[in-house]
Amino acid sequence: MSLTTPVFKFSKGHLILIVFSLSFPCFAADEQWSLTEDWLVRLGEPKTSQDYIQGLFLGGLTALDSSFVIAGGEARVDKRSLLSGESIKRFELAADSQTTWAEADGSIYGGDTKGYLYRIDLQRNEIIWKQPAKGILFSRPLVQNNQIWMMNSYGSLESYAADSGQWLWQQRDPKETSLGMWSFQGPQFFNDYVVNGFPSGVLMAFEPSTGKRIWSEDFRTTEEDTLGLNDLKSVQSSGDYLVASSFSGDVKAWKKTGASQALIWEKRFSLHTPASFDIEANRVYMSDRNASVMAVELSTGYVIWKYELTGGLGSTPAYQGNYLWVVSSNGVCSVLNRETGALIAKSKAMGSAELSPALVFNDGRSAIVLTNLGILRRYSLIKKL
Repeated sequence: MSLTTPVFKFSKGHLILIVFSLSFPCFAADEQWSLTEDWLVRLGEPKTSQDYIQGLFLGGLTALDSSFVIAGGEARVDKRSLLSGESIKRFELAADSQTTWAEADGSIYGGDTKGYLYRIDLQRNEIIWKQPAKGILFSRPLVQNNQIWMMNSYGSLESYAADSGQWLWQQRDPKETSLGMWSFQGPQFFNDYVVNGFPSGVLMAFEPSTGKRIWSEDFRTTEEDTLGLNDLKSVQSSGDYLVASSFSGDVKAWKKTGASQALIWEKRFSLHTPASFDIEANRVYMSDRNASVMAVELSTGYVIWKYELTGGLGSTPAYQGNYLWVVSSNGVCSVLNRETGALIAKSKAMGSAELSPALVFNDGRSAIVLTNLGILRRYSLIKKL
C-alpha cells in the first residue's frame, strides 16, 4: 500500500455492503442515488470543556486487509473491523495519540502527545519498542527501508531505525517560528529523497540515510512572514511528482527529471489539505482554502473541473473507481463523479468537523469517515429502485 495516497484497496471478501437498521436520512443530489449510514460508532463522549479539547481526534484512519487502525481521544490505538467498526484489538499507550499511524511489513508506527514513538507488531499483537522523541508527535510517519521519518511539534524532522527505534538524525526548521505546533504534515518521498515542509514556509529535500540537505524551495512572503503564517502543511508526492502549498497561497508542482527535479507549474491559490494523485488520468485532486474541490491536469496545472462545497473546507479527496469522496470541516460527506466533478450524493451536516480523508472501499460506493469528536461512520451509496 502506498504511503502517499489516500486510495485504499481491500480484498474482494470485504466489499459486501452490509446495511444496518439505523439507516440515516441524507440529502441526495442525484435522483438515482442516496447516501446511507450503515453504522455509527462513538469512540468517546466529552463531558467537560477539558474533555472536549483532550478528546479531539486529529489523526486519520489507516487501512489494513480486513480492518483499520485508529488512535486518539484516549491513551490507546485500536484495530477495528471494516464491516462493523467494532474494536478487534487495543494497544495501550503512554498518552493520547493524535497521529495517523503508518503500516509497513506487518507493523504500525505512530506517536503520542508525550513524545513517544511506537512500533506495534500486528502479527504478535504487542508493542515492540517505545522510543522517547522530542516534542509532541502529530504527523503521520514515513516508513521505508527499515527507517522512519517524522515531524515533531517543534517543527523538526527526526529519523529513527524501524527495527530498534534508535535515533539516527534530525533536521530543524531553518527559521524559528511560533507556529511549530502546526506540524501535522508528515514527510514524503520524492525522487528518492525525503521531502519535508517546515512551519516557516521552507520546503526541503534530504538524503534519507544521513539527513544531508539536497535542495530547498522557499514559500515565504514578507506579509505572511511578519504574521508568522508561512506554514507548509499541504505536501504530497507520487514518487515522480510533488505538489506543495503554503498558507501564503502558492501551489507548486515538480516532476522528477533524472537525478534532479523540474518545476512544471505554479498557481496562486492555497490548499487546505494535501492533494491526491491520479497518475493514469494525468490528474491531481485538491481541496483549497476557498471551499472548492478541483481536478487539475498534473502536467500543466490546468483546472479540469471545480466543485464548490456548500460549507466548510474539504479533506484530501479519496477516490476509487469513478467515485471521489470529500469530507468537510462542517461535517458534510460529499461523493462526486471523479470524471466530471458532478455531485452524486451528500450527507447532512453532522455537527463536528471531519478532518482526515475518507477510507474508501474498492468499489468506491462505501467509505468510513471520522469526525474530530471521535464519531466513526460508514456510508454507502445506494441506488434507488
